[in-house]
Amino acid sequence: MKRFLSAFICIVLMSSAATTLLASAADYTLEIENGEIDDYGNITATINISENSGIYYGSFKFIYNSSCFELGEIEVNQASTNGKITTQEDTQNGVVTFTYSANDEGGCTYGGEFAKLNMRLIATSEPVISFNLDMANMEDFSGNQLEATYKIVPIQVPQSFIVTEAATEETQQDTQKPITAETVKEVENKTQGGFFSALLSVLKTVLIIILIVVVLAVILSFFTRRYFKKKRQRQRAERLKQPNTHNDSDS
Repeated sequence: MKRFLSAFICIVLMSSAATTLLASAADYTLEIENGEIDDYGNITATINISENSGIYYGSFKFIYNSSCFELGEIEVNQASTNGKITTQEDTQNGVVTFTYSANDEGGCTYGGEFAKLNMRLIATSEPVISFNLDMANMEDFSGNQLEATYKIVPIQVPQSFIVTEAATEETQQDTQKPITAETVKEVENKTQGGFFSALLSVLKTVLIIILIVVVLAVILSFFTRRYFKKKRQRQRAERLKQPNTHNDSDS
């Protein structure tokens, strides 16, 4: 029994040591550092490299949900990384491929900012989302494959950008709807309907203004006639009084 326990403990310790060695066998680390999502949905994802033993050539992929995010400007750190960085964008599938080639056999041992991606969040049904890194295939100057460790930080989504799944699917269907003759006709009908609706609103406004002017004219005419009628009555009364006045003076 003691031998069995000793053997079991040895196996556990050896497994733990092997796991530790495998975990520490990574030759470099790729990490995404995210900024905050502002009121317009803008967010910057910074790719950092660290614990770098010396990358000479290779590539890796930055992955995002293209139904939730729009890709903006990509800024790469060419100078500090001792090499040339090229990018290939696949916005339909939400993939940006970074390819690196060192300037000399020393390769890239740099630690710090590798690239920045300016993204814009449209909408999502998830309260927490993230960008991902994958498919790293890096080599040193001798052609040895280098192991990568990824560090991904989740992103808290502001409540104003969270929508229901039904609304998200409807938006995706509208976006992916092919342009056909029926679609064009539908858009034209909507445009014409909007034009006639606006024209009808203008006509209603004009008719209301005309009606107000007519009513004011009628009211003004009524008071004007009344005023001149009273004025004529006063003038007649004054004329009737004038002869009597002359007669009295003659007598």
